[in-house]
Parts: sequence; C-alpha cells; structure tokens
Amino acid sequence: FLELFMEHGYVWLFKFGLAIHRHFREPLLAAKQPNALYKILRLEHETDSIDENVLSKALQYDLSGKDIPGLRQKMYDTIIGPRLEKARQLAEEAEDDDMSDFSDEDEE
Repeated sequence: FLELFMEHGYVWLFKFGLAIHRHFREPLLAAKQPNALYKILRLEHETDSIDENVLSKALQYDLSGKDIPGLRQKMYDTIIGPRLEKARQLAEEAEDDDMSDFSDEDEE
C-alpha cells in the first residue's frame, strides 16, 4: 500500500478507497448502525481479505480524466472551508463566554 502511495500520490488514496468500497460493498450497504460501518472501514472485519486482489483492483481505476486537484479544491471551498470557519467562530464565541465568567464582579 505505502509503496503504491509513494509512487502514485494522493490519487492512489482515491483509487484505494474505490477498491475498498467495491470489496466491502455488501457489508457496507447492510450495516444498520454506525458502529458496524466504522468497524468495516477500520478493517477490523475480514482484514485477511485485504490483499493483492484489492490493490490490483485499485490500480485498474482510471482517474486520469478527472481533475482531482480541482475537485478537492471545490469540496474545500464549498464544504470543508465553511465548516472550518463555522467551527472557528463557535470556538471564539465559547472562549468569549468563558472569559465573561471571570469578570471584576467576583472581586466585590
């Protein structure tokens, strides 16, 4: 896995993700609870079947016609960036609220 990542870069992660999805499609779709889904994605289930077969299937995906950097930037601009900004604002508000608890009124 690591050797292929070093050779192909982050595009390999997309290919590997697609191969993992193909490999675990049925259990992923059958998962009724989030913990069951996470167990599959953490590869705690059937880890011995993640082998050269999955890696070779990942190599078969042709993403050369896809603008992966452009798609990543679009996702950041439309989803990730706004969420990070909202989290930053909420953290600032929480910090301001915490600081207001330590006012001069307590010293009276």
